[in-house]
Amino acid sequence: HRRTRCLCFAVTWVSWVPTILVAGTQHPAGGYEAYVAKQTCENRQKLDNQWVPKEGVEMLAEWLQRNVFFQQRFGLCHGTRSGREQRWFREALGWPLGSVLGTEISNTATQFPDTLQWDYHDVKEEWISRADFVYSNALDHSFDPRHALSQWLRCLGGH
Repeated sequence: HRRTRCLCFAVTWVSWVPTILVAGTQHPAGGYEAYVAKQTCENRQKLDNQWVPKEGVEMLAEWLQRNVFFQQRFGLCHGTRSGREQRWFREALGWPLGSVLGTEISNTATQFPDTLQWDYHDVKEEWISRADFVYSNALDHSFDPRHALSQWLRCLGGH
C-alpha cells in the first residue's frame, strides 16, 4: 500500500533528528531577530555550497514515486539556500514549474526560481493539507525544531 503523504529528511543527518528534538529550541542570545540575522549571514557565506548531492535528491524522488500516492502533485522543500533541491525534486518527479516550492529565510531567496523568502517555522494557509511531501536538510538550523516539525506536518495532513 502506498502512503498518502511523506515527511523527508536528507539521509545524511536523519540520525540527528532525535537529538534535535530532545534538545528543543535553540534560541541564540538576542532572540529571534539574532537567529534570522545569523541564518542570513550563513546563507550568504554558503550560497554556492550544496550539502545534499543531486543523486541523493533523485534517490528520494524515486522512493517517493514508489511509496507515496501523489494527490496534489505539490511538494515543499525547506531551507533550500539556492533552490537546487526543489528543482531536482521537480525534475526527477516530472512535475511542472511551481509544483515544488522552496523556502529560505535569507533575502537571497528571491534570486532563485520557485523559492520564497520565508521562515519555515510558519506555513501559508494554502499549504495546509496540500503537500504530498515535505523535505528539509535544514532542521538542525531551526529556531524551534518541534514547532517546525508540527507546522510541516500540518502541510501533509488531510485526504
